[in-house]
Parts: sequence; C-alpha cells; structure tokens
Amino acid sequence: MPELITLTGGINLGSHLNAFYQELSMETIVGLNPEVVLIWGSASYGPADILHDPKWQSIRAVKSRRVFKSPRASNWSPRVISLAWWMAHCLHPQQISPAEMQAELDQFYRRCFGIPYQGGH
Repeated sequence: MPELITLTGGINLGSHLNAFYQELSMETIVGLNPEVVLIWGSASYGPADILHDPKWQSIRAVKSRRVFKSPRASNWSPRVISLAWWMAHCLHPQQISPAEMQAELDQFYRRCFGIPYQGGH
C-alpha cells in the first residue's frame, strides 16, 4: 500500500507507476535498487525466494538482507495499524525495536478490540 510506505517514513520507488498492482521487470527493479523490499502478505513467495535468487543479488536490499514479507493483514480495518507498525519497524529497525512495536500494538489492540496483541511479526 503506497500510503503506508509514505506514512511509515519510507520512499515508494514505484510511486511513478500508474497501476496499483503492477508487475515490474527485473531490469526495472535492478534500476530502482531498493534498500528494503517488502513483500505483500498474500504473495506466493517469501524473502528466501528473493534472497536466494541469483537475479536479485545486485540489489541493496538483498545484499543487506532487508527483504521482508508482511503478515496477512487487512488494510480495510483497524488491523492496518499493525501493518503500519510492522512496516515502520522494517524500514527503521534502529528507531523501532521489536519490543517497542509489540508494546504499542498490544496497547492499541487492548483499546480497540479489548484483547492483547498476539501477532508475531
């Protein structure tokens, strides 16, 4: 979700594209050379697929092992908050620790749903 990338302090390298879901050629991805790759939760592949694919080895995100797959979360419900915190942690791990993310999400889930956060991302 492009808005979440911006909201969480990232730069969407695909913001110039006209389609919401658009496949990119490997040449385009290499040219963009992202620092972080975020894979949507419903994708049929995961970080290991990209990290071990020879075509991806020149990409900064692969070299630094910053390839992540989001949990399957709806972005049409209050659960989008957990997706935003996860994304912010992936983009800024020095500023948002896993423990801080967990604590903030637990507080949000208790206020919004009346239950503790039981994520795992």
